[in-house]
Amino acid sequence: GIVFEPIGDPQECGVRIREIPRGGKAYLSKELKVGDELISINDTKMSNLTFYEILEFISEEDDQNQFNLIFQRQDTKEMKAAMGRRFRNLITRSA
Repeated sequence: GIVFEPIGDPQECGVRIREIPRGGKAYLSKELKVGDELISINDTKMSNLTFYEILEFISEEDDQNQFNLIFQRQDTKEMKAAMGRRFRNLITRSA
């Protein structure tokens, strides 16, 4: 399935798509892109949950075998700037 990553620190709120595996429904639909932010699952808002809370929610909802996922796409320039800041922060922390 879709691989998610936290937006910023895993203890902060929100996740975005990190990877869309080839051959899956999401890949074949060509509607989703890496960087799209997950807004809700089955009408439950995700933007106020941490990365780990969202993963827990997904595992609990997995019994339904059907997800209604809503995503939001940032402007490409905004996304590149945000990812650049994140990359610079990782370099600063590790130095």
